[in-house]
Amino acid sequence: MVQRETHELDRGRAFARFDTRFQLAWVLGALMPVLLRPPLRVGFSLLALGLAVGLVLYLSALRSVQPEAARRQDAGPAPPDEVLATARRLLDAGEERSAVVLAASAALDHPRLAVRGGDSRCGELATFRRRALGDGEPLSTEAAVAALDLAADLIDCPSR
Repeated sequence: MVQRETHELDRGRAFARFDTRFQLAWVLGALMPVLLRPPLRVGFSLLALGLAVGLVLYLSALRSVQPEAARRQDAGPAPPDEVLATARRLLDAGEERSAVVLAASAALDHPRLAVRGGDSRCGELATFRRRALGDGEPLSTEAAVAALDLAADLIDCPSR
């Protein structure tokens, strides 16, 4: 969710905060045996206890995630209108390129929509997607809005 629906700067800050906390915990964990100098038997016992707790937490998290993963696999791809709504949220967040790529995927690549190879709008939307994926000129907000509107038109009228 953080990677998909947040602005790039906020995403970077979130990961930087997490990484800082992780590194501080690692350093504090390494300082304890250096400062306290426990006997080997105590040190290995604490290590085994920590690993056992980690294993229990991992297995319980794995069990809670497996039903959700199975449900997602059975559900198939998200409906195109939901994908387009996510693309609009990305556009509102200033992520024009991601919004265009997602909207084009919703309209052009979704298996529930009919094949529209002869529709000129498909070619136009594919061009928007290539521009969004390219490293060239930046994609303007107006072009992104036009691409999302075109994708919405194709999703609403798949047989034209």
